[in-house]
Amino acid sequence: MNMQMSVYGLVMLIVFAAAQFTSATVNPAYLWIVLAIIIILLNMWVGKSMKNPPKGLNEVWMHLAVFGFITTVVFGLWMAPTYALPLAWLMSFWLLIKGAAAFVSGMASGNHLHTYAGTVFVFVSLFVGAFGAWYFLMGAWFFGLFPLIGGLLAKG
Repeated sequence: MNMQMSVYGLVMLIVFAAAQFTSATVNPAYLWIVLAIIIILLNMWVGKSMKNPPKGLNEVWMHLAVFGFITTVVFGLWMAPTYALPLAWLMSFWLLIKGAAAFVSGMASGNHLHTYAGTVFVFVSLFVGAFGAWYFLMGAWFFGLFPLIGGLLAKG
């Protein structure tokens, strides 16, 4: 069992599920900023707990997370209200970022599970619009349930 990945998955599952149910009363743009901060903090925690990661891997994750945060703030607070764009686009964006980072880390470390997970995340990012107003639950499933199950099934 991988305790860090299990905790990461459980926290993300709870946070995205809570975001789904509070999005009716709270501005979803503010929820996205909170979610982005939580994603960055959890990625930093998991990255710090890794033993002997490939060179440059933590930097790749952090650069993508900071890019995601800046994009989330700009899109959520300025572009979405100004141009009436759906905030579900941010779920697709974060799935794409996480998928790219997981794919790169899987290729760099030789972990085929991360490579496949990254490919699935990138593919799923194309279909966020199909979930309509329930896209936060999709985030709970992919950002939370998959790492939780993967962490529980991991060896050692």
